[in-house]
Parts: sequence; C-alpha cells; structure tokens
Amino acid sequence: MVTTGHSAGGHLAAMLLAARWPAWEADLPEKLYRGAVAVSGIYDLEPLRHAPFLNCDLNLTLERVAALSPLYMKPATDAPLVTAVGELESSGFKRQTAELGLAWKDVLLKELVLSGDHHLNTSPRIADRDGPLFKATLDLLRT
Repeated sequence: MVTTGHSAGGHLAAMLLAARWPAWEADLPEKLYRGAVAVSGIYDLEPLRHAPFLNCDLNLTLERVAALSPLYMKPATDAPLVTAVGELESSGFKRQTAELGLAWKDVLLKELVLSGDHHLNTSPRIADRDGPLFKATLDLLRT
C-alpha cells in the first residue's frame, strides 16, 4: 500500500511509515506501507501544545508530543517518502516539512515546494498530471 495525506493527513501518512506494525499485530508485515506522500503536514506537535484553543481538546503533554510526532521518530522501514509544502504557506509548515526531510533523509525520495500554492490549494495538486506533485507520486509508485 501507498498512502497520501494533507495537513493532519500528512502527519498520519508519516506516522504510517514510522509504525512498527508487527508490534501491533504479529501477523502484520514490517513493511505494510510501500511509501507515502505527505503534503503540508504537521510533523512536530510541540507548537500545538502551546496553543490553548487546540490543546484544550488535544491534551498534549511533553510525553504525548514525543510519542505522536513523526519528527521525533525514525521510519520503520526503507519505504520512500515524498513531502510537499506550498510556497505561500506559513513558515511553520515550511519549517516542519524541511525538518522532517532532514530527519528522514534516508527515505526522502523528493521534497517539493509547490510554486504559488497555499495551504488550502496544495492537496489537489496530486491530481494535476503536469505538476511536480503528480510526477513525484508516480516516481514513488515506480520504486
């Protein structure tokens, strides 16, 4: 399987590559996912811990941030990762994408900055047959 996700879904896509699947269920393969495309994800939950309007529901502690942030984990396998972030997105999304790329450099297939895009229009780019995100996704599927 290959997965993709945008924003919180980008976080989940990275978490799927970090998961130690056999630890959850003995008959699951180590490499349950063959790759992921993570678009404009939140890979470090620490900033959310300091946002009272969010953390009142999330209840993030230092321990939970560490356990739920792919930035602080290693990929479980060699499954490739494509990341993308919009050129017009906030510095936080750009920073988190760059930091995940550095932390996961051994599996990072491609890191894209989508020209002219902001957080709300990056996700549909995966279906733009002439665009870089579509082409990077095809490259991932071919690995």
